[in-house]
Amino acid sequence: MKLFEAAHAGAKYYKNHEYMARCLATEGLHIKKDYSLVDIAINDLNKLSLDFEVAEVAEEASNFAEKEGNDKLTLKYLKAAHKARLFENTLGDDQQ
Repeated sequence: MKLFEAAHAGAKYYKNHEYMARCLATEGLHIKKDYSLVDIAINDLNKLSLDFEVAEVAEEASNFAEKEGNDKLTLKYLKAAHKARLFENTLGDDQQ
């Protein structure tokens, strides 16, 4: 818990949106057992176009849901991970 709190404080201090979203996902999966926090984290990462990170968070959430025997959530997060993986190597208009 101390490591999580330090990581969360660091992410907030440096205004690192990726790590703030990852901390939210970690909090949802490991601390509060609340998948709605994972959904918010995935949405935040999607807004930032961080497809690789979306895939990682979604895969982790699918593993947790599978261990809980929640097939509906497992499929939901596997679909999100798959969709993100399709776009993770796509470059935007202004990138080369």
